Amino acid sequence: MPWGLGTKKNGKLKASEWHTLFAIHLPLASLDIFLESGNIKEDLRLNGTALDNICALVRCTNLVSSKKITRKDANCFQDEYEVYTATSEKLFPNLKILPNHHYALHIPQHMNWWGPLMAVSKFPGERLIGSLQKCKTNTHQKHTGVTIMNKFCQRQRLKAAHGLDCARKQGDKKQVEAPFEMDRMAYDQVLHFCRQTVPDLRAYYDLPHPPEAKVMFSLAKEIRSLEVGQGRRISKRKPNDIVEYISKDGELAYGQVCDIIRPTGIGHEHSDVIKVIRGKQVARGDAFPVYLEKLNVLQLHFGTIEYIHPPQVVSPVAYRRLPAWSLATVNPSYLIRPLGGLSSAPSSTNDPMELDP
Repeated sequence: MPWGLGTKKNGKLKASEWHTLFAIHLPLASLDIFLESGNIKEDLRLNGTALDNICALVRCTNLVSSKKITRKDANCFQDEYEVYTATSEKLFPNLKILPNHHYALHIPQHMNWWGPLMAVSKFPGERLIGSLQKCKTNTHQKHTGVTIMNKFCQRQRLKAAHGLDCARKQGDKKQVEAPFEMDRMAYDQVLHFCRQTVPDLRAYYDLPHPPEAKVMFSLAKEIRSLEVGQGRRISKRKPNDIVEYISKDGELAYGQVCDIIRPTGIGHEHSDVIKVIRGKQVARGDAFPVYLEKLNVLQLHFGTIEYIHPPQVVSPVAYRRLPAWSLATVNPSYLIRPLGGLSSAPSSTNDPMELDP
């Protein structure tokens, strides 16, 4: 998103920026605007209509941009859009009905006809029009067709000379720091984790070593950032330091990256190890989790240390850190917005110390 959002200098947003605004930024930034007094029950009573309006809008955005949909999703979109229009009428009595409001009524029917609407969107055509508008015609409109054809052929020749992306040899994109020595406690934890995949891996202090033994040294290399697929990178630095991953139990989990290291040793090639602090959903006794679920947002706090392999990482997630006593929660917490679509929340544990009595 541009830094000057909402200012005259920024200008109009692009379609992708509008989508990012309503799918990611609005769910993370809008909640504490309506829940600022600390009395969640009273705030929900006073601002329930506004929250229902935002939740319905975000839900419609998520459904219309989904890559996989069912007939149930089409019916869900229709229900959510009815809630959006009803609440908008209460919040904005003088709202003028625009053609887009009428067009949105036909989206459920289009979903049933064509499936995911992203497959029939106009984004490729808009990008093509933008490329054609950048072609210089030298104000000679009669030669526009020839100029565009020349530009098209020129770009195709350049792409052919460059070659296919899949045919180019990919370099090592890991940013590796100088080696450092792990302390004994950290070394034993990493060794225990690596033995899950290499059972016969030996510690460097278990002397003497037999011939051709697989030994892990106490030296390791720190990796500043790591690519996890589809151009997504994770790091222990903001904003890519909280990730969505598959735990060893096969469950979807979220964690804050502490370190990314590459152990060294002999006898076999050591894979990278990611140290994360696993998140746990904040338990609540009010109706606030209903709105979090509608917005596809989780409220988590981090506490348990785990080690994972890079293939377990799904993607980094968007998040917002909340200080203590925010949203009637005693300890600092995080609002998490998964980027992989409508994800299920990890099961919560009833901890009365997490809420403000």
